[in-house]
Amino acid sequence: MERIVWLDESLVGNFDGTTEKLIKNGKFLEIIMNLKNSQRLPNMNDLEFSKGNIKTEDYNGYDLFKVVGRYLIETKTQEELLKYINDKSKVINDGNTILEVSLRYFLKKYNLK
Repeated sequence: MERIVWLDESLVGNFDGTTEKLIKNGKFLEIIMNLKNSQRLPNMNDLEFSKGNIKTEDYNGYDLFKVVGRYLIETKTQEELLKYINDKSKVINDGNTILEVSLRYFLKKYNLK
């Protein structure tokens, strides 16, 4: 099965406990605010290790992965998440907008302006 980098990395960063630590120490909210103010965020489908565009001067893809992964975990049941992971066309389609959707979710959740 062909990897979808943003999905794989988004889940890894959340299941290994890294994102939970960032939430507890307040760094997750800093990431959200920095991304909110960024004018040059990528389409998640475009992120590839082979393209060398995971970390750029405009963004750190690992931050993007953490935000998107946390969004998926918070908004889907385990069953829904497993179904989602196996629906490649849905995942690729969502890759076009999932970062923006995730940011809106957390801005609303944490009442950030």
